[in-house]
Amino acid sequence: MKNAKDCAAMYEELMTMLRLQVTPLGVKMLEKESEIANIPKCRPLKDGQYFTPCQLFGQAMSMGRTLAMTKNHIPLLNCEGINGMCEQTEEWHEGAAQVGIWYAELEDGRKRQKYTPYIPFGKYEAIVVSPLNSGKIDPDVCVILGTPAQLFFLLSGYLRHDYEPWDTPIAGESNCSNHWVRTFLTGKPNLSLPCYAEMRFGGYPENCLIMSLTPDQLQKAIDGMKELKPLGMRYPVPGWGVTFGNGKIWGKG
Repeated sequence: MKNAKDCAAMYEELMTMLRLQVTPLGVKMLEKESEIANIPKCRPLKDGQYFTPCQLFGQAMSMGRTLAMTKNHIPLLNCEGINGMCEQTEEWHEGAAQVGIWYAELEDGRKRQKYTPYIPFGKYEAIVVSPLNSGKIDPDVCVILGTPAQLFFLLSGYLRHDYEPWDTPIAGESNCSNHWVRTFLTGKPNLSLPCYAEMRFGGYPENCLIMSLTPDQLQKAIDGMKELKPLGMRYPVPGWGVTFGNGKIWGKG
C-alpha cells in the first residue's frame, strides 16, 4: 500500500508527464477527530466556520493547504450526508433540498438520492484533504483534475494491464459522490465532471474532468503511461493537421 512518501513521488511524475495545471490531492477519512492533531501543519476548521467540502478541496488545490473538517463545519444537509458527516435520515433520503432547483418533482429528488453514493454515518468523524506531494497523509483516495487529453492518458495507462471497462455513472449535482466518495466506498477508480458547487464554491475549472483512484491504482496508471511513452503515445498530443492524409502511417497509399 502506497504511503505519503510514495504519493509525493507520484505527484512529481504526474506533473512531469501530464503538465497538470491543478494540484493533485489526497483525501483521508479519520475515525476520530482527535487524529487531526497527529497531522503536521494541518489546519482544522474552527468553530463557527462553515465550508462545503469542495471549498476545502479548492483551497488545497490553489493554496497548497492541508485542511480538516468535521460535521460541525458543513452548512448543507446534502453535503453532510454524502460525506458521512450526518445521519442519513428519511429527510435526507427524500432529497427535498434540491427539488425545485435541480429536480422538478419530489420523486426526482428521491430517485437522485437513491443513486447517490454516500459514506454511512457513524464510523468517521473528520475529512482531511492535502496536496498529494505534501507528505502529510497516507491518502485513501487520490483526486486528479485535468483536461480530457491529460486524463485520457492517465486512464489509458491504467487500462494497459488487467483491462476492464470503466463504469462512470454521474448522478447530477453534488458530484463529489461520484468521484472520490464512490472510489472510497468501492475501491474502484472513477471519472467524473465538476458539478455546479465544485465550480462555484470550489473553484474547479469548467474545462476539467475529475479522476479518483486509490494510491495503488494511481501508481498502476503512471506505470502504464511510462510504457506508452516510448511508443509515441504521450501528452501533449502533437497535431497532425486535418488536411494532411495519413494513409502511409497505416500502410495505405
